Amino acid sequence: MSNWLARDLAAYNPRLKKLLLVGTGLEVSNELIQSWTGLTSLNLSRNQVGDAGAQAIAQSLTGLTSLDLSRNQVGDAGAQAIAQSLTSLTSLDLSRNQVGDAGAQTIAQSLTGLTSLNLSRNQ
Repeated sequence: MSNWLARDLAAYNPRLKKLLLVGTGLEVSNELIQSWTGLTSLNLSRNQVGDAGAQAIAQSLTGLTSLDLSRNQVGDAGAQAIAQSLTSLTSLDLSRNQVGDAGAQTIAQSLTGLTSLNLSRNQ
């Protein structure tokens, strides 16, 4: 799936609240997610998000309540950005990434409203 199509999916439907783009090979950038600001639930598992993409999501999509970035090479920097900015999250899946103790600790301290958390198979 091309990045322009992923960007335009939400732009053409401003009422869209939940977006699942699993295993599409997306590389997340600020430009890509500018039209996704109305989302409350985002699943980008098995893509190419990394720390930079996680930081872009954290800066731009502050209304998210559910986020799945499993299998995306997200490390401590990305996890910390998510924990510090996405304080409305109730569900977070960062399994099979590269999150270490620092990222996990920030999540535990900052995201006190979580009802679901998956950090399995990290560092």
